[in-house]
Amino acid sequence: MAKYFESIGYPVLFMDIVGHEVLKKRSIFEILVKRFGVGLLDENGEIDRRKLGSIVFSDRESLKFLNETMHPVMNGMAKEWIDMQCEKEEAICFVEAAILFEMKMNTFLDKILFVDLTENKILERTFKRGRKNVEEIQRILSTQQAKAAEIDYVITNDGTLEELYEKCDAFEKNILNALRK
Repeated sequence: MAKYFESIGYPVLFMDIVGHEVLKKRSIFEILVKRFGVGLLDENGEIDRRKLGSIVFSDRESLKFLNETMHPVMNGMAKEWIDMQCEKEEAICFVEAAILFEMKMNTFLDKILFVDLTENKILERTFKRGRKNVEEIQRILSTQQAKAAEIDYVITNDGTLEELYEKCDAFEKNILNALRK
């Protein structure tokens, strides 16, 4: 969905990409290697995200440590990016984050648009992409908690990509245009 809004001209920050950047920061790299060991590294000496995911999604303390290490840096980068959009007088920009509430990003975002998808649809789509087993996906999903009271808008993503884009188009015409005014 964020890619759709980006394709029609809205600035979008993808927090997964920010996470990749943060893993490359020397200070973060050193903290994580010290905690999880050199077995975390790939053949190029960089942090292997799959190995890291395997560790943290099977051990809550490791996940907590990773989050406490990464989230403040990632949030700082997101705030800087949002400030830059405001300096450009961008009326509306998007931040895409699967764990927005866990990162406490809701404390500095004006509005929250939630994409609702059933667990069965998530599993189905993930399998189509040839990724992960059921238990691993469920462990990852258990770390992603939406807080309904803090969600301003919901788009249900239960159909085709074209149907999702139609919903995004309607949202842009009905909601974003009104917010811009």
